[in-house]
Amino acid sequence: MRNGVVIHLPGLFEEADKNLRKGKGGRGRPGRHGVGARADAHAVGGVFDFHQAVDDVQEQQRQQQAGKNLGTTKKGIGPVYSAKAARSGLRICDLLSDFQDFSERYKVLAKQYKSMYPTLDIDVDGELEKLKVNHRLLAYVDRIKPMVCDGVYFMHKALHGPPKKILVEGANATLLDIDF
Repeated sequence: MRNGVVIHLPGLFEEADKNLRKGKGGRGRPGRHGVGARADAHAVGGVFDFHQAVDDVQEQQRQQQAGKNLGTTKKGIGPVYSAKAARSGLRICDLLSDFQDFSERYKVLAKQYKSMYPTLDIDVDGELEKLKVNHRLLAYVDRIKPMVCDGVYFMHKALHGPPKKILVEGANATLLDIDF
């Protein structure tokens, strides 16, 4: 999963575990599954629920202003990409850094959303405390850390080394990918 991919870690691991129970592997093996350090983290542990809340608020605003909405899934993907483009998003490498640094970046992002959407209810300190106390973030970090790699090097090695299967997926339509 390269830079620019929005990753919902609970969903990723839930799907991997489901495949494992079906006997299809998928626990995420270093060397086989690569996660780019600059991939965009989304709703980690259900904690970044404000991405989904922002998506919902934006849809409501579109409905009020234009009489129609965009029809998003309200999973928060658009707000994650918006934060990335604004250079304020959280990435996998941020999750692997010091918790204090991560907390500061989280607070800045939440504050930005609160200033744009005053009705948005985000209990920043409470959510960060839950993360810290419950060690939910640490569980995700421990599980994803062995898979994190330099995405460009990983792909180069896969293309020019022993034959490997590579799944390539892009945006749903032309010119939607903000990276390429």
